[in-house]
Amino acid sequence: MQLGTGIFLGCTILAVTILFIKTREKWNWRKIIMWALGASLSLAILSLTLLMLYGLWLKRLQTATSLGNITIGDKLSDIQFRMGGFEELTRNASDHFNGQKYINSDLRLSLFVKDNQVEKITYTCGIDHEHTKVNQVGCNDTGESIRDRYSDELTVYCIR
Repeated sequence: MQLGTGIFLGCTILAVTILFIKTREKWNWRKIIMWALGASLSLAILSLTLLMLYGLWLKRLQTATSLGNITIGDKLSDIQFRMGGFEELTRNASDHFNGQKYINSDLRLSLFVKDNQVEKITYTCGIDHEHTKVNQVGCNDTGESIRDRYSDELTVYCIR
């Protein structure tokens, strides 16, 4: 505590004490103290409730429109300029995507491109510890832990 704060708090306590001594028979101090405690308790409960709701709001599911430096709708030429080369993969007859697929093995990224614009981005998890997360879902999370976190709001498809 600094000197100025100590002087302020000391003067405040002295002022309240003098006020109480001078007015204890004229004012209903029990009612004043109960009102002050009730107001303080109400503000504390309201603050904690708002803090809890804000925490839940931050954890809500959000539509992911980008991964790293790549955003859905970016041109393939811009991404190749920024991040290096992506190799085009030949499509199988069983592919459900009507476009081209490009892959960068070093970055473990796959791009699905249609009309020279990125439509979908996928990231392949590595064996080592991963720090990549989208909507608080990371590479080493199990399907059960994801389902426990988001309940029925999310459908989990695991490739492995």
